[in-house]
Amino acid sequence: MDLIIKQSHAAVLLLSMSMSRRNVKRTFKKAGNKHLLEQYDGIKSHLEQNINGLSDGQGDKHCRLLLSVVELEMIDAFTDWYVPKVRKVLKQATNNKVSQIDQEQLQALVDIKAEIEVLAYA
Repeated sequence: MDLIIKQSHAAVLLLSMSMSRRNVKRTFKKAGNKHLLEQYDGIKSHLEQNINGLSDGQGDKHCRLLLSVVELEMIDAFTDWYVPKVRKVLKQATNNKVSQIDQEQLQALVDIKAEIEVLAYA
């Protein structure tokens, strides 16, 4: 399936997935699903390939991610897990005053989830 998102959103997703890899690896290992970690890493590689040019001042273009249904479900599950946890941590750390940059990054993940839901119900 084609997931079309901004390169900056892909970069935020890649950063979030990279920071969470250790926890994800531990979870998949406990469940005995090593192949899921390979898919997770495959998604990260795909995202990395699609953010080229973002730092070259070429603007925030849209990128087209060709993902399987399983990969889309994995991204959806990841955002379901990640976004609420990050919101909670940010609010506790900053006394309910979340910075604009953090809010934009969280919104990027919410936007990606919305795009996936559109594809799921299409």
